[in-house]
Amino acid sequence: MEREGDASATPLPGGVDDYIRDSIHNSLGLPVSDRSLRLKLLASEDHRRRLQDRVFAVEEDLRAAARRIELLKQ
Repeated sequence: MEREGDASATPLPGGVDDYIRDSIHNSLGLPVSDRSLRLKLLASEDHRRRLQDRVFAVEEDLRAAARRIELLKQ
């Protein structure tokens, strides 16, 4: 029978362990490492860029649809 705190448990992928540890530290008011904060900032900036790219694509689609509507009205 495997216990919850067993050290032989499979580690979580992709730095999830670090994220969980830092989140717990932050919620307890403990200091979070500069590295962790920089990684979170980079991830946030990347996410913002991806969302902005999607906004630009949707805006272009809307402009194209508006042009088609205007052509059909003529």
